[in-house]
This record gives sequence, C-alpha cells and structure tokens, in this order.
Amino acid sequence: MSRSLTILSLALLMFVSASSAAAQTPPYGRTVIVPATGNASINGAALISALASLSPSPGSGTRWLIKLDAGVYDVGTTPVVMREQVDIEGSGVLMTTIRGSVAPALGSLVGGLVEGASQAELRSLTVACNSDATTTGCQGISIVDAHPRLTDLRILVQGTGTSGHWGIRTFNSRPVLDRVEIQVSTSTSGESYGIVYGGSSKMDIARSSILVRNASGNNWGVVFKESLEASEMRDSSVIGIGGTSAAGIMHLQSFTDQTIVFDNVQVTSHGGTVSTGIGADSGDGGKIFFRGGRISGATHGVNLFATNFFLSNSEVSGTSILVFANKVRLGSSWLRGGGSISALTSAVCAGVHNDAFTFFPNTCP
Repeated sequence: MSRSLTILSLALLMFVSASSAAAQTPPYGRTVIVPATGNASINGAALISALASLSPSPGSGTRWLIKLDAGVYDVGTTPVVMREQVDIEGSGVLMTTIRGSVAPALGSLVGGLVEGASQAELRSLTVACNSDATTTGCQGISIVDAHPRLTDLRILVQGTGTSGHWGIRTFNSRPVLDRVEIQVSTSTSGESYGIVYGGSSKMDIARSSILVRNASGNNWGVVFKESLEASEMRDSSVIGIGGTSAAGIMHLQSFTDQTIVFDNVQVTSHGGTVSTGIGADSGDGGKIFFRGGRISGATHGVNLFATNFFLSNSEVSGTSILVFANKVRLGSSWLRGGGSISALTSAVCAGVHNDAFTFFPNTCP
C-alpha cells in the first residue's frame, strides 16, 4: 500500500470514529425536548405533560430546560403553568407558537394562557391567545407574585370575543422584559390592554414594542393600575389606536411617590375619541422622567393630575393639551401641535421651541 493511500485510510478511520463518538454522546441531563411530531393539539398535550412530569423535581440546584421544536403547541383552554427553576425555550419567535384560548378569572383577572413563575424564563417563541364566542376574553400571560424573565418573545392576543383582551397582567410582580413584542388587536366591543401592572409591581422593559388597537372601548398600551415601584422603560415603543380612549401610557391610581423613567421611548396614540400619549384617570404623587424620546397624542400629549412631569431632549405633541401635570419641567425639547401647557403648581420651560421653530430660552410657548 502506498504511503499516500495509508494516510488517506487513517484519516477516514479517524473521521468515522469521531462521528460515531458524537452520535453516541448522551443527551443533556436536565433538558427535555418536546418534539412537534403530532398535530397542534397533540403537541400542546405533550408540553403540558412535560411540565408536570419533571423528575427530580425542580428546585435550588436542580434547574430544567424544556425545549420546544419548531411547530404549533395548542393547549386549548388549559393554561401553561410555568414552574420555578424551569425555563421554556422555543426554536425562534417565528418558528414555535404556544396557542390557546384562556380568559382571566372575573374580578381578580388572574390567569392566562401562560402563567409565569419566579426563577424561570420564557423565550424564543410566540404566545398566541385567541378569543371566540365561547372564550370571550383572552389574556396572553399572567404573572402573580412572581418575577420571571421574558426574552425574545412575541405575544399575540386577538379574536372575536366581546370581553377584555390583555397581553400581560401582573400583580405584586417584577417581570423583566427584553425584546418582547406585544400585539393586542380585536375588532369587536370590549377593551384591550398591552400590559397592566397591578398590586405593587415594577416595570422593567427594554428593546420592546407594544401595539394595542381596534377595541371599541379603551385601547391602552401600558397601564399602572395600582401602586408601582421605581421603574424604567428604555429603547421601546408603545402605541394605542382607536376606540373611545386611546393611550400609550395610562395610570389609574397613585404612583406612591415612586420615580418612573422613560429613556429613548416612542409613545403614540391616535384614532380614538380621545387620544392621549401619557395620561391619567386619577392619581397623585410620584415623578415621571421622559428623556430622549417622543410623545404624540392626537388629542393630548401628556395629561396627568398630581404627578410631576419632567421632559428633556424629547418631542411632545398634542392639539388640545400639550402638557398638564402637578409640576411641569420642559427642557431642550420640541413642543408641537399647539396644545396648552399648564400645571397645578408651576410650569417651567427652558430652551424649547414650537412648531414654527421659535425658540423660548426660559419661558413656555
């Protein structure tokens, strides 16, 4: 046998040996792969079963990963209840979908298609909650007394139901959202909300988008329903469209003197009987800092009550009310639309300009 043929034979033998060794590598010890080999309902049942049958049970030092194949996992009206120390990961936002029709409980509004848990992450998939004549309302994700991470996620809430529709609802929780897309879109009666923060919760949102539209009542992007811890949204967009009231950000009760910071956020509302960028039905105390972004309301830009509002290096527009709050401070910004600027206590502007690019160094236009 020639020298070159011997070398080639040895190389082939090494390749076959390496391939065989790789093929015999055992699976990960804490990863459960749920294949999408059946129809959507069979896949959904397999997901529910995988969550319930983890052994040993998840706990400190015993984390699990449930990996979902590309496909649709339809769980019907059975919620996907996450567990602490268990991550659920899809094969991509456009590749894996958890689908179902789950409405929250009346009164508490607890419950949804996916129920979050602390020390757990939901990522790389779509959650699609669809309402109909039987399930007249739908809630994509419910987070109660829990602090999960939501990453690389799309939440779609839609359908023909005549009740409320919610993307995410929290209660006494501090979820972290990063690269999350929320779309709540209906064409029937009722109300639609992107995220509702209830109890004593915290907003922590980055690089995300929220779009709420077409309900006949409220179409609100982010709602602070009760007290809120110091919170931040950054590098994101919020849009509310249509209905009797459209709003990007809305608060209903007290901020309990906490600070909320918006950095590089685009807030837009239009198409409603009243369209407000950042608004309030009631509330007192607290501070909102809005920096390096844009607030646009077809009717009102910022319409707050006893909350203090600070705007810098931003654009705000409104045809009726431009800015109203307890204390108003506007600096180095573009004020558009011709709406009024007023405050319960004092309004100060420094280095702002109007639609005509008239500069106001130390007064409000």
